[in-house]
Amino acid sequence: MYFYVSKNHDRLNGKPFRPELVGERVCLNPKYRATVDTRRRPKVLLDSGAFQDRHADKRLTFGEALTRQLDFEEERGFTSELIVSYDRLVDEAEGSLAVTRSVWHTQRHASTSRRLYRRLSIWWSTGVI
Repeated sequence: MYFYVSKNHDRLNGKPFRPELVGERVCLNPKYRATVDTRRRPKVLLDSGAFQDRHADKRLTFGEALTRQLDFEEERGFTSELIVSYDRLVDEAEGSLAVTRSVWHTQRHASTSRRLYRRLSIWWSTGVI
């Protein structure tokens, strides 16, 4: 099991926060504009930002979410080791159908997108909200 330190901001309690300089693994989220020091080539787990896009009017398509992740990598100058798929938030009304759609879209992206080259795709499904 590996631990990826979540880094949402570049400061913690008013002080510089750079966990990628202490350990080799860090978790980033494109919804938060944290930077990463790439000199030590950290292993990045890149979250999708799906949970932060909770409101229906702010949800992205699966393709838009992947583009946001890849743009974030390019802006920050790194390639993720792991990239989390954008899942559909599941509420009680949608139940397992939404989970099925999330898995289908994730499988489709992982199997057809050359954009994921050298990245391991993590399939994710958020539970009932």
